[in-house]
Amino acid sequence: MTNLLVMITAAMSVAAGRADPPGATYQPDTYRPAANADFRDYKKQMIALRSQAQKLQAADGGTLTPEHDQFIQQKIDVIEGRFHRAVQGE
Repeated sequence: MTNLLVMITAAMSVAAGRADPPGATYQPDTYRPAANADFRDYKKQMIALRSQAQKLQAADGGTLTPEHDQFIQQKIDVIEGRFHRAVQGE
């Protein structure tokens, strides 16, 4: 679970432009005013997911069950995919 929370926090940092993911190459940014709103939505969803993951972790006795871990990871994938499509203008 700790790794999952670290991944959520790292994903939020990358999305905020504070870090580059491993293997990333430089690409000039294109300014999109909507990107700020997209990030606010993304951050709100990721914070809510972190809270949900923490509640599941507590209910699971301190460590997420494999099923709950997979559930949270699927939600991360959906939220990140939606955010990246929005930012890229798709």
